[in-house]
Amino acid sequence: MLDGGTEHPEAVQYLAGLCALTSIAAVWNKWLIILVVVIILFIFRRSRKKLSGNKPSLWDISFDNVSMNYAISKARGLIQNPPDERANLVVTLNAIGMETTIDDPEFFEIVKESAMILADGSGLCLGMKILGSPVQERVAGIDFAEQLCRAASSENWPVYFVGAAGDTAEICAQVLQSRFPGLIVAGTHDGYFDINDTALPDAIRESGTKILLAAMGQPRQEKWVALHRERLGPLLAVGVGGAFDVFSGHLIRAPKWVQKIGFEWLYRQLQEPSRWRKNLRLVTFMLRIFATKLGLYHRNNK
Repeated sequence: MLDGGTEHPEAVQYLAGLCALTSIAAVWNKWLIILVVVIILFIFRRSRKKLSGNKPSLWDISFDNVSMNYAISKARGLIQNPPDERANLVVTLNAIGMETTIDDPEFFEIVKESAMILADGSGLCLGMKILGSPVQERVAGIDFAEQLCRAASSENWPVYFVGAAGDTAEICAQVLQSRFPGLIVAGTHDGYFDINDTALPDAIRESGTKILLAAMGQPRQEKWVALHRERLGPLLAVGVGGAFDVFSGHLIRAPKWVQKIGFEWLYRQLQEPSRWRKNLRLVTFMLRIFATKLGLYHRNNK
């Protein structure tokens, strides 16, 4: 059901109903069973209508309200049953990424049209909670990429690594191969190239890639995938920002307790002092959140 696109809460309710029906069938007569079937279908349809309008959103962007496990299940469905012959893009947004959607209309449209939008970042999750539209779980892009590679290693899905500088993508691929024996690396490439060049997208398609991890920074990585969706073919493309630097060991990720208290950005700032200008946008984001809360800000779609 998950692979077919049914939302996680719906699937749970539906399966619970079927289990109850099976139990009833063992002891009661067929007319009562028919009545129970009708009741279950009625409740299921009502829950679908309710859930369809209950997707958390922020500034005209609706997020997939999913756990990590369900995000992987949904990704599995997109890989095994792609809706068309184009790349399916998964966007992982944090607070700075949300600010970019405000400043960059092209990026905003790409995000809106993506196959899955995941809330990545404690600041973003906090902001959505303040506005009364919380997501059930933060799904960090780096964790999502790692779990995808875990799944790929058992499903024999070739993974292509594009991004970062020098041989970082290659080192990242080697690290993940050692972590997940059986992982097929379709290829690697650094992130410094002309995004209009068609040679790399053609090579990725010819390699039989099923998962493309793009670590070129936001919004460049998403714009590159969107530009070459047809050439890339029916694969799953995920923008993972600076994940390759962490996987390769060039950067150290914040400890779990630092992540939980929402200061992962500060931990990275200490390793990359040049990020201070970018991190100032976290202040802008929170000011925009409070302005929205007070009814002083609304997105102006142009």
